[in-house]
Amino acid sequence: TDRLGRMVALAVALSLVASVLGYALAVAWDVSIGGMMACVSGAGFALALVFAPRRGLLAGGLARRQARRAAACRTLVAHLWSHHNRPEAAEENTARALREHLHWSEAMARGTILAALDAGLIRREAGLLTLTARGEAEACATLPRGGGTPAAAVRG
Repeated sequence: TDRLGRMVALAVALSLVASVLGYALAVAWDVSIGGMMACVSGAGFALALVFAPRRGLLAGGLARRQARRAAACRTLVAHLWSHHNRPEAAEENTARALREHLHWSEAMARGTILAALDAGLIRREAGLLTLTARGEAEACATLPRGGGTPAAAVRG
């Protein structure tokens, strides 16, 4: 939480839980009461560290994964845009070319293509990847302005 009042209330509630549960477990297992209370508090901290909705390790990992996928989609859009309406498009705008030119693994290329398809940025027509209107708008919005042609826009 980011609110002091809520933080104090949570601290009081969690300390009560740690105290009661620690005491009960210590009596049941015939171990140190203070030590068991500390262990229960530590377990609560570990759970919060991993599962906190905004700042936990799990949430951070998911956010990083989404950021990597978005960056890969932008790279895919830039690659397709650089060959948009150009003679080499039939050769360059394929999954094989992505793997070769961008040095993507098979899984990376497949996952990025699927994500871009789901986002409506590209379409697949007979093995050729082409930009949708949304993909073209994304390319124009994110790539540097160039000499008017798609290739010049990418080269900047």
